[in-house]
Amino acid sequence: MSKIKVNIEQPDPDVQTIQKYKNFNRFITTYHQLHTPEGIRKMWYRDRKTLAFIIVVICLLLIWILGGID
Repeated sequence: MSKIKVNIEQPDPDVQTIQKYKNFNRFITTYHQLHTPEGIRKMWYRDRKTLAFIIVVICLLLIWILGGID
């Protein structure tokens, strides 16, 4: 079994680094972009592997359903 190294003794980041990531306006902008229909569409278009996987699964389901009608 492999050992997992956890850096417990890591020093706290300085105040400037913390303030850099405490941008509430950027958080809200990203949230609104991803929780609208346009944002969801853009999210799927950026992730090509997942989009291709979903299309392949839908095509296989259609072939399976329509192939059984013979």
